[in-house]
Amino acid sequence: MKELLSKQESKTLEFKREFNNSNKEKVLQTIVAFANGSGGNLIFGVDDNKILTI
Repeated sequence: MKELLSKQESKTLEFKREFNNSNKEKVLQTIVAFANGSGGNLIFGVDDNKILTI
């Protein structure tokens, strides 16, 4: 996990603060993109500035 948190978001790494009704479409788009591509890591509880929100 430390290794992933040390990286920047990319085509295979996405950080999401939370999963809720306001961002569910974006989260689902990310999941589909990972499924259609080379896979990836979607990490919840971390915002774009890598601040843990849990």
